[in-house]
Amino acid sequence: MPTTVRSTVLLTGFLSLAVLWFVPTALAQIPEGSDVYRVTQLDGNQDFDDFVVGPGKFDLVIAPGESAQAPITITNRSGERKVFTITTEDMAGSNDPLEASVLLGDDRGPYTLRDFLQVTAAEFYLEPGQRATVPVTVSLPFDAEPGGRYGSLLVQTASTGDTTENVPSTAIVSRIAILYFVTTPGELERSGELINFNTLPDQSYFSKGPISFGLLYENTGTVHTNPSGFVRIYNLFGTEVGTVPVQAWFALPESTRLREVTWERELLFGRYTAVAEISRGYGSIIDTRTTNFWVVDWMILVAVGGGVFSILFILRVLTSRFTIARRNDAQ
Repeated sequence: MPTTVRSTVLLTGFLSLAVLWFVPTALAQIPEGSDVYRVTQLDGNQDFDDFVVGPGKFDLVIAPGESAQAPITITNRSGERKVFTITTEDMAGSNDPLEASVLLGDDRGPYTLRDFLQVTAAEFYLEPGQRATVPVTVSLPFDAEPGGRYGSLLVQTASTGDTTENVPSTAIVSRIAILYFVTTPGELERSGELINFNTLPDQSYFSKGPISFGLLYENTGTVHTNPSGFVRIYNLFGTEVGTVPVQAWFALPESTRLREVTWERELLFGRYTAVAEISRGYGSIIDTRTTNFWVVDWMILVAVGGGVFSILFILRVLTSRFTIARRNDAQ
């Protein structure tokens, strides 16, 4: 280990001991051989047979030649010591609306970022119930062009499966990705729009609520966008009877993204019009699209129809008897 790194680790350990002396906290010893900035021992039962990584996404604006800090946390809730490995990969958009992004493995993406993600600790262990804060620096070269760059950090750990006699164990590798969206200021090509809006499933008749909607957004620019907005529902008389907020979702360059939202109302009857009002995520442009649907509960119709038929039948019988009685009186 270089002298400067060793000094940093020793200084961090000394400061941690000082904090333990003066402040009642749960800081644990830094694992030997790693450069993890801080490890915290969590209270309570942490045996959930998994691990947690956060945050899931960073959205940064970095000028050429500058850098930004974007640390991550890793929590070991497996109930046993785990060795964690951190690697970098590029990612790209997808034309499959159900895929938010595609990790490219060893391939370099059209908006590469992996070479600019610097991780302090690429491999380290955590004891059960420990949480590590790992520094991550995103640095761009001086000649970085305006636009978007997209990459990910992959945190993985391996578990040994159950072993039986004469049967080798199988390692189960678990991975969690943290996404990094970096925008370099300048003349940016932002372009995207809502290209479709319909009910899910795409049909005109439903027997009852809730009603789900699909919003299909296409990004044709070179920078990611974050569209958001509302879906407003109107009844047959044009009265607004419901509003569904559409939280922002991201769309990478050259990709198509599907966003699903649900109108959580069950008792519905008649014809409705749903209007999507979606901001493109840049400027002040709002795309508006409309879809119509009917909600008809056939069981209610059968019951109502049966009731009406019964009433008409009874009235007819009564009318017939009244007519016969009048004829008899006339005779």
